[in-house]
Amino acid sequence: AMRGGLQLIPIGNGNAVKLTESKYVPIVLNTPFSIMHSYSGKLEEVHFYTEQELGRYVNPIKHYTGKPFQQKNVVYIVLESFSKQFTGIGGRKSFTPFLDSLMGVGFACTNGYANALRSAEGIPAIISGMPALMDEPITTSSYGTNQLTSLPSLLRDKGYETAFFHGGTNGTMSFDIYAANAGFNRYYGRKEYNNDADYDGNWGIWDEPYLQYYARTLSTMKQPFMASVFTLSSHDPFKVPARYEGKLPTGELPIERVIAYTDLALRKFFQTAARQPWYRNTLFVITADHCSPTTRDEYYSSDKMGLYAIPIVFYAPGDTSLRAMNDQVVQQIDILPTVLDYLGYEEPFFAFGSSAFRNEQPGFVVNANLGSFQWYMKDYLMTATAEMQPTALYHFSVDSLCRNNLIVQERQKLDRELMPYFKAFIQLYRSSLIHNRLSVPAKATLN
Repeated sequence: AMRGGLQLIPIGNGNAVKLTESKYVPIVLNTPFSIMHSYSGKLEEVHFYTEQELGRYVNPIKHYTGKPFQQKNVVYIVLESFSKQFTGIGGRKSFTPFLDSLMGVGFACTNGYANALRSAEGIPAIISGMPALMDEPITTSSYGTNQLTSLPSLLRDKGYETAFFHGGTNGTMSFDIYAANAGFNRYYGRKEYNNDADYDGNWGIWDEPYLQYYARTLSTMKQPFMASVFTLSSHDPFKVPARYEGKLPTGELPIERVIAYTDLALRKFFQTAARQPWYRNTLFVITADHCSPTTRDEYYSSDKMGLYAIPIVFYAPGDTSLRAMNDQVVQQIDILPTVLDYLGYEEPFFAFGSSAFRNEQPGFVVNANLGSFQWYMKDYLMTATAEMQPTALYHFSVDSLCRNNLIVQERQKLDRELMPYFKAFIQLYRSSLIHNRLSVPAKATLN
């Protein structure tokens, strides 16, 4: 009975957010069930700094003022396994001519990085600014019902309609549960698409027809709206529709042909979208959920930064001020504050990341993998154990393959310039999750 039914995935606390807002979840759930689920995967709180000291290194309360709020639509396109290596900024053969063209007319982050290696963690990083620093996604963890700061929930309070789209079978990776918790009003999955003639036989609806469905459905939504789609075709077993067999560029990896197919689907989406009345009043955000694990390139196959390198692109038709090849470090958790900064969102909000348009603090990237941390800042990459003890330091800007461990020679730099920021961030991350302080209370004011 504790499993919660006969569905494929046992239910957890997070399922309650499909019925009510996260703040009311304790009322919906019974006490024994909550206790059983709350003691799995608990984080250990750390205390390196006082609250006052913490503010010297990290400030999660952002407040961007100085320009009026513009009610632009926000349209996310999250591309499955779209590693930087497959694109025009990857230093190898590009399989994404259309995405490359968008980079040329948008704000392209050439040093963009994912905060996760799995889809169920990448989506919350992109939409809620939540890095993946636990052994499981936040959606299935004991913190899954925490009140998150998410772009759809913030914009919904501004009168936006919100919707999440994924062509997979409803319930896949608990995206429907996460979407409800993040503040999406509607969820459009394979069930709502309602035409299995376009089913790929594995994961869901092929990207080309599903992105057309995305464009058509957006046209039924009242402006302003915020919507996100997550594609799926560029996933193992790397199939393409029969009519494209032999017609797409191929490379040394099976995924590269499918990347080309999804890029074609993206081109056709924009062709349809460009004819819609909402198009020129829209900010598009195009990125990847994570990198592909299939690669033969030494840099992209390393367990260091190459494994996280992705494209991050902001594109607003008609806004020539939003055009640049930005070489500053940007990570997935920076997307939420960047979008709010662009819109001119005037309320204080909670964010682990920072706007790509501002130099609020030194740019950094944080990741956790196989029980260890990575912290990239000021051209240096540090690795540390789960207990936050540093194990290596690389001058990444000149040693991208991380062959020369400088932890002994550069120990002073490590201790003074990287470790304080890293420890402060982990302290903030854990205390925010443990005490459910991932949002700014309503009507909060800054001192």
